[in-house]
Amino acid sequence: MSDSESAAEQPANRVVSVRYEGWPALGGPVQLDLSAACTVLVGRNAAGKSLLLECLELGARLAASNASFRDPGGPASLELELELGGDRYTYSFSRSVRAPEEGKDRPSLEWREQCLHVASRRMIWRSEPGSVVFGDGQRIPALGVDGLLHRLHGIGIDLPYEAIVEQIQRLIQGIRSVRAGLPRSEPVRGPRRLLKSKWGGWISEVFHDRVSDAMTRLITWHQRRTELFAAFTEICLRLRVLREVTIHIEEVSHRAVSAPMDADATHVGEIRVDGVNFGYLSDGTLRVIELILNLIDPYTTVLLLEEPETGIHPGLLQRVLAELEAYSSERQIVVSTHSLALVDWARPDDVRLVERSDGKTEVRGLSEDERQRLKFYLDEDLGLADFLFSGAVE
Repeated sequence: MSDSESAAEQPANRVVSVRYEGWPALGGPVQLDLSAACTVLVGRNAAGKSLLLECLELGARLAASNASFRDPGGPASLELELELGGDRYTYSFSRSVRAPEEGKDRPSLEWREQCLHVASRRMIWRSEPGSVVFGDGQRIPALGVDGLLHRLHGIGIDLPYEAIVEQIQRLIQGIRSVRAGLPRSEPVRGPRRLLKSKWGGWISEVFHDRVSDAMTRLITWHQRRTELFAAFTEICLRLRVLREVTIHIEEVSHRAVSAPMDADATHVGEIRVDGVNFGYLSDGTLRVIELILNLIDPYTTVLLLEEPETGIHPGLLQRVLAELEAYSSERQIVVSTHSLALVDWARPDDVRLVERSDGKTEVRGLSEDERQRLKFYLDEDLGLADFLFSGAVE
């Protein structure tokens, strides 16, 4: 990715940095600064690259989820610095567990969150026991362990700073992840179908995993968002991972299906890729499909990719990188990788070295001395990957 390409129009709203605290697996406080377009995390195995992505995804879910997800376990706090149309804000949450009240068996969770304008340190809102307080002094009733971002559209009152709150909600809820593990849960490939309940939702006939999630999104787009379905098939054709996607939906009798909710099933849906049932696709193809679905989803604001090179042919990886580059003007992309090709694709300014020392994960960019040495490598027609993996970076 060249400097001129990276200087193209970037998302107006983005995550500037993430500060992790109280995440035991990271060994202590860690700060990750994100590039406007694409950030590439490199480092040895067990340094903490995947942990940084997983903790950010989980933190976003905690901020935007309802109380049923907020069990007493999990991280203590997370802070995001956000840029919204040129202004910067910090959004943070913290969690603490209180001992069980008299007569109760389980501990309770206390949830606190705060948003500040960075330059002026003006408070936008903060949660307190019993209420949420806004910068103008207005209060709304207690939300329990539901944060303001989750309850925004259910409050039913006009909020101060509502536009800012909505932008923060949109940005945090749009943090999506494609993990490195296998998308399927079953040990042996088999045909897959989805069932539509009388309530309108699609469920997996047998397994609920990333494969069924991808199928649900494809069928939904085919029925309701035809422009997204068309964009998906166009990219797949460009990547040469498939030629045709067909979706068959039929009414079924209750006896024709078998699932935990088969009594509610009204339709069965099947996806075929080049004539092959979706469940028989290779793991590599499924991962590319999953990546594309999240990349083009209009609700995605930050896409976290864990080792996207896994299971992908090197030639296909180069084409995937071209698609990432094209979409990085609309959403941020954060990648962890061991791929030389992917590192060479990155700009030096976008590389973050993830290191583990004394049980603690640390993240940094290239130092000025390392940048100078890198210049000599590039002058000798050696790539960024040659530099990073040659021992030149300690």
